[in-house]
Amino acid sequence: MWQPAVARVREEVADMQQMAHAEGAGSPIAPWDYRFDAEKVRKAKYDLDEAELKPHLQLEQLREAMFWAATQNYGFSFTPAVGVPVGHPDVRVWEVKNAEGRHVAFFYFDPYARAGKRSGAWMNAYRAQERFEREALAQLGMPPEIVMRHRLPQFAHIFAGEGYSAGYYSYLWADTLTADAAGAFLEAGGL
Repeated sequence: MWQPAVARVREEVADMQQMAHAEGAGSPIAPWDYRFDAEKVRKAKYDLDEAELKPHLQLEQLREAMFWAATQNYGFSFTPAVGVPVGHPDVRVWEVKNAEGRHVAFFYFDPYARAGKRSGAWMNAYRAQERFEREALAQLGMPPEIVMRHRLPQFAHIFAGEGYSAGYYSYLWADTLTADAAGAFLEAGGL
């Protein structure tokens, strides 16, 4: 999967670079340009505007789509859980069962920002790993236009006794579901 992803990024960067040159920009695409320039190319090439898509990507529809993909790919079922302790009234919980009906997890859905809530993965000691990671990513052929979103020290909280491991692994789970759902669409001729 890595090689096709890298090849696709290179195609996208070539399109972005071509557009940038046509607009008179002589510098190469940098990581901080990537999303902005990608949106410009999508608009020009496909008449696709991300702002026009957003109303169709409502949070509840996305959650339902994620549950659907997990059901299709892994046989999981999701049932709203009642009486499960939560840290805030906005948090909703579903019991997750496997295809045999056995309890495998609780899924906590807490998508809203609020005071006192940390978002995403936080980090420490970022600079100490930067050179090592740059070399490792170069060996993998990581396109320079893509920013590394999470660095190794950012995951220290997983083992720091803060009870964050389950929350972090939901990120990995979401990535797995995304990849599997995309694979299912490709197999069915949907992409």
